[in-house]
Formats: sequence, C-alpha cells, structure tokens
Amino acid sequence: MFFSCIAFGVTSTIYVISVSFKDQFQISCTDYTQHLLFVVGGLSHVPCSTVATLIYYSATCSRLWWLLICFSWNKATRTANLLDDSRTRVIMLILGIPLAPLMLALLAKAVAANPLTGLCFIGAASSGTDWIFNFCRELILFLISSLALSSACCRLLGSDDQEVNGFAGVIAAIYPIGALIYMLCFINNATQPNLALDRSFNAVSATKFSFDLLLSFIMCTFCLIYLFFRIVRSS
Repeated sequence: MFFSCIAFGVTSTIYVISVSFKDQFQISCTDYTQHLLFVVGGLSHVPCSTVATLIYYSATCSRLWWLLICFSWNKATRTANLLDDSRTRVIMLILGIPLAPLMLALLAKAVAANPLTGLCFIGAASSGTDWIFNFCRELILFLISSLALSSACCRLLGSDDQEVNGFAGVIAAIYPIGALIYMLCFINNATQPNLALDRSFNAVSATKFSFDLLLSFIMCTFCLIYLFFRIVRSS
C-alpha cells in the first residue's frame, strides 16, 4: 500500500507540474519554423514523450502494487505465502513489467497531447492505441484482480482461519470496481462516436483523464487512515 501511494504520488506530481507549467515548458506544443504546433500522433517531441512515459510507467506500477494487495490480503492462500517468500523478485517484476508495454507504445508512436487538458498521454494518438495500451491494461488487471479476490474469498468459506487483513481486503476490492468504471467510459465512447469526435469536456472524458488522480486520492486516503490507526493502537 505504501509503495502504491509513492507511485501514485509520482503520477499526481507529474500531472500537476504538466498542467501548471505546460506553457513554459511547451509540453504539448513544439516549435516549428517559428510557429507552435500542437503535438499529434507521430510527431516527435521530447517533453511530451517524457511526460507521457513517466505518467504511464508510474501509473502502471501503482496498479501492480494495488494488484499485489489483491493476492496478499488473505494470508491463508498459497499465493500470499509465495509472495512473502520472494519479495525481492516481486519488487523487480513490478518495476520491470511496465517497461514492456511502454516500449511497445513508444515504437507504435502512441504518444500525443490531449486537446482538452493539454497533457500528453500514451494512447492519445488514436482511439486504436488508446484501446490497446489503456483499455487492455485495465482489462487484464481487472480480470487478474477479480480472480485473485474470488479465489481468496472462496478460501474463507467454511474456514476458521483468522489470517485475514479485512482492511486490506476492502482496499483490494476497490480497484476492480474502479477499473470497471474506467472501461465503461471506453465502451460509452465506442457506442457514441459523435461524443468522442466532438472532444467536448463531459463527465465521461473527465473520468478518463482524472482516473489516475482519483485512484491516487483513494489509495493515499486509505494509507493515511491505516497509519493513523496503527499509531493510535501502538500508543
């Protein structure tokens, strides 16, 4: 939970800096023959690519840390015991796994600036890359987290085992719900193409672009609550 908060904190910091200094750093615009051009898919621009890369990497790492909670909240499962015995390998995997889709996204030139926010994202170049690198990421993590939670809950049926962290279980259950809402935003845009082409700022687009910030707020809030109760209990 702590490492997930750190990763989400990095993501949120990049969001805030990008929004606050996008004009000074020309993150979403590039200078071409004394004219500022908006960064679109296929147009190489180092500040835009850097921001998009950092946001995607840190956001994916934070989701993987959250996914780890889905496997470890019930200590009675075999998976939780395996994770405890190989913590170093798990950390290296979480830090290394996001590099694979990130490199594919850069090779596919999926980086572009969003006209509504002025921020650069992986998948903003086209709807196809958005579905591949963002929707598929959430879909895979949603399925894995749902299976992990379902398996751990089934293990509790008819069992008197008390090695369960109920607080962590509540936190773990929030991510699949949030991922489902995020995927429904994609489906809504697919069923209403005129809304996506209009590029107007609405509830659906706001949810998509602020989803990382929303997850960051939720995880950091739970982490502070957990630390507060630990401090109160210890004193």
